[in-house]
Amino acid sequence: QQDEDKTVKVTADKEKSEHYTKVRTFLSQSGADYMLKTQINPVYYDLFKTAIGAAGAVVGFMINPLAAILLFFAGFKLPDLTLKASNKADNKAIMGDIKAVYDTLNIKSQAGVFFSTSLPECYKSVENGRLKAALYKLNTDIKLKGDIVAAINDFQQKFKSDYIDMFCVIILQALESGQTVQIMNDMSKQLVNIRKAVEEEKKSKLERDVITVQLLIYIAMIGVILFYLTSIIGGLSSIV
Repeated sequence: QQDEDKTVKVTADKEKSEHYTKVRTFLSQSGADYMLKTQINPVYYDLFKTAIGAAGAVVGFMINPLAAILLFFAGFKLPDLTLKASNKADNKAIMGDIKAVYDTLNIKSQAGVFFSTSLPECYKSVENGRLKAALYKLNTDIKLKGDIVAAINDFQQKFKSDYIDMFCVIILQALESGQTVQIMNDMSKQLVNIRKAVEEEKKSKLERDVITVQLLIYIAMIGVILFYLTSIIGGLSSIV
């Protein structure tokens, strides 16, 4: 019996540890840590989600028990969905900055400048606040600790982005092989893909803006027509 209890306890502790690590990774990669300027404790995050769910349940009870259950789960999931949407928006915003970072490293590597020396220039070339903060931390870690590989891995954990992952893999390959110039030259295909993605995103944004303006114009026209018809009907009613 004692062995079984011990096994159950070890399994529960392992699952708890895995959940803690999974939530901690999610909070870092989704940008939650950046938003609050601190490393969020997963336990507090779970409590916050539960509180949001409980608030939804209280509102739901005013309708019926089923609504309470549905609103609890909706409220519980709301923080996760919000962070995922925010991270998706950040990934779109940093595509142009990633291209600028690649261009800077490529130019510097062609000139024979070492990677760690080029990074400050990369920091200056980006505009997105989240990426800028991560690059600043990357620069600081390399200067203070001298472990470029560990610093790159920590930098990668601050994002959930295919472009960031690709950037980190390329840098680590360059450091491992010592063929920085060759690898930077070989990344032309990735740069083309990034440029294409940036242009497609700009095009999509422009199309969305045009549709939004058109909808606003249509709504305004409908409003004017309704106001005009209401005025006419009101005038006819007064005559009658």
